[in-house]
This record gives sequence, structure tokens and C-alpha cells, in this order.
Amino acid sequence: MVSVLAAAAFYAPFLLHAPSLGIIPFGGNGMERVYGMWDGPKFITVAATLWDLNPDNPAYAWWPIPPFDHADRFPLYPLLIRALSPLLGYWVSSLAISVAASTGVTLALYGFLRRMGSSPTEAFWVALVSIFWPPRGLLYRYVTMAEPLFILGILGAAYAFKTRRYLLCGLIGALAVATRSNGFLVVAGFGLMAIGQVWATRDRGFWSAVFRIRGMLLIPLSLGGIYLWDQLWFGDWLASLHAHEAVWPEASLYPALVYPSFGASGEGVPYLFVLVLAGIVELVRRGHGDLAALSLIFYGPSLFVPTDVSRYLLPILPFTFSLAGARFLASVPIRVALLLSLPLVYAYAWTTLLHPNYQAQFDALYRLLR
Repeated sequence: MVSVLAAAAFYAPFLLHAPSLGIIPFGGNGMERVYGMWDGPKFITVAATLWDLNPDNPAYAWWPIPPFDHADRFPLYPLLIRALSPLLGYWVSSLAISVAASTGVTLALYGFLRRMGSSPTEAFWVALVSIFWPPRGLLYRYVTMAEPLFILGILGAAYAFKTRRYLLCGLIGALAVATRSNGFLVVAGFGLMAIGQVWATRDRGFWSAVFRIRGMLLIPLSLGGIYLWDQLWFGDWLASLHAHEAVWPEASLYPALVYPSFGASGEGVPYLFVLVLAGIVELVRRGHGDLAALSLIFYGPSLFVPTDVSRYLLPILPFTFSLAGARFLASVPIRVALLLSLPLVYAYAWTTLLHPNYQAQFDALYRLLR
């Protein structure tokens, strides 16, 4: 209920065409401002075209790049948007999926924490905190982004793994892989977890241990299937990684020399590095080496990418923050601080959304698909 109400509060200034709120200049903008945040129109383009190879498709006109460069939009989110579009339209469908998936993350996190030994009260408050913090997470919950589905898939697969339901882990993990182009990190992370499980149970027989986790093979098979489709459709196995917007690590000293400046927009990144690494160490200390390995797979590359670090670390925050820091996050001081900071969190999300650098010029696409 809180997750849905948080979404309603996020959309309210746009639904009401508010001129301003405090010093935030909404300018009477409607929901098109929410729809226009990168990478939203890109997902809508793929949902409408289904990776059409004809460059003259009208849906490509707003952003004239070769169809090949849309390969980095992995299929699950666009296909879900497409499936709901006859009922809700493309734009509303994308937000409905994000809100539903984000709420699913909140519920799954509660269940996961309970399974890991947290009390009902502790798990409830940590799940509540996760709706609003970090601020980048709140923003990405309620716009047209694949992150909510991706996080839900990784968390669900980890839950299934920890409860030894390996076929379910494979099924959910396969869906996570099919959500974002960095799904290969999911393959690597759960691959390490599978190796650790085989090693831990090798005394019962190596092949018997391998056979027990065979369902997890669905995770790499999902990635292999997407790469095969890319080869058949685009003529390039790694089309998603060769698209012009693919993000690659940069060779540099660990980690700060990637960043030209830790100014106003990036000064929080060093703290994020420290907090996530502390969470990974705490996971190891508490006997969750498998989750620590999964988290390291995402943490390592983030040290060397030039932008969006807070975005790329979102999938492992349920482990490195919510699980590792559950007692702290559920404490009374954090509850009070969260309540007092809600205006700041929403101000961050709204001002980021309204910033011209985060807005696509998608008027032609919006008119075409309204």
C-alpha cells in the first residue's frame, strides 16, 4: 500500500499540472515529463517496433539511429509493455509495470528478510525504507525503466537459491537476464553461487551435487538464447554490447580516476562505494558468502564505469544494505530520519526528472503512440 501511495505522490504534480511546489518549477507539465525521461522512450520504441529492421518505421523518426542500436533493449520489459498496450496504451502500460514490479520488490524483500532471520517488525521497516532510499532508487521505481523488473528477478532468484529451489531460481534468474543488457552479470553471479554450492556439498558426490542444481542452467541458457536471436536478427551475436549506448568499464586506477570530478553531481559516489563494500564484508561475516559473491560481480565493474554508478548498484542493495544493515535500517533513529527526509528524497527525484539532460525530445513518438 505504501509503495502504491508513494507512486501516487510521485505522479501527483504532473497529473495536476502543478505550476510549482516550493521552489521546484514543474511549469504545469503533465505526465509526458515522466514518460520522457531517458531511457523511457527507447523502451517504448522497441515495444512498438519489435526491433523492426526497416529504418523507415515511423516510430524511429524521433531518434534516427540504426535499428541495430536498439539491440541493447533486452526483450522482457518491451514485450510486457507491448502485451498491455491494447488495454492501457504504451505509455501507461510502462508505468503500470514499473509500479507493479517495484511493489513486488518491496514484498519480496520482506519475505527474503524474514527467511534470513529478521523479525516481522524489522523486515517490515527495512522494506519500507527500501521504497524511498536511496533517492535514485525511488526515481527509477516509477518511471519507464527496466530496473524494477531486473531487481525483482535478481532478488527472487536469490530467494529461491537460499531456499534450495534451484529450478525456480533458474526460471526467475532467466527472466532477470532477459531484462537488461548487463544480464551477463547475473549469469556470472549465480554461476559463482552454483560453484560454491557444488563445492559445499561435494562430500555427497560431485555429480550428485551438480545434478541437484541443474535447474540453474536456465540462467545462462536465457542469455545464450538472446545472443542467438541477435545473431539471427541483426547478424551479430553481441549486438547488445556493440550498440552505441553500451557502457564499458574504463581502464584506470581504482576507482576515482574514472571520474573527472567529484563535484556536486558525484560527491556521494565515494560514500556509496564504501557503504556497499562494507555491506559485502558484513555478508561474508554473517555467513552469506554466496550473496557476497553475487554482489561483488556487480560491484567490481561499477568501479570503472564513467557514469550512473548509483544506478548500476541498485540490484545488489537488497543484499548489501537491506540484509547486511537490517538492524540499523529498522532502528528508531532511521525511521525518524527517513520521515524527515522524505521531502528531500522527492525533491531529488522530481528535479532530476525535470532536468533537460534527463529528458528525451520524443514529441513525434508521443503523438504517434498516444
